[in-house]
Amino acid sequence: MDFRQPAKVLAALNRAFKMENQNFLYFTIWYGVYRRATRQLAVASGGHPSALLITPAQAEAPVITSLGTKGPAIGCFETAAFSAVVQSVAEGARSCCSAMAFMRFSNRMKRWELTRSSCRT
Repeated sequence: MDFRQPAKVLAALNRAFKMENQNFLYFTIWYGVYRRATRQLAVASGGHPSALLITPAQAEAPVITSLGTKGPAIGCFETAAFSAVVQSVAEGARSCCSAMAFMRFSNRMKRWELTRSSCRT
């Protein structure tokens, strides 16, 4: 599994988490991978509201871009298809996502960590 490809991650989660085997529960997800070297953010959504990319503008109001795709919630449809979009991220931009919690990989600790903040620079 290549965790750098959001659509493939959502498809794998959907195959693994079948609603019928989980007491008919499902979940929504917004999954993004930021590549610092290219300043690009690849994202996919599974039934979750889009995140927002807020880019500062010179002497104007900030530019707000919706970041998401139209995938269904995870676990609802066995043959669901997921897609990803790639967005360039300007210097000084911030992203905001509606969520209860975030997971991020800590290179220093070499493990996944739970964070509660919904806005990141």
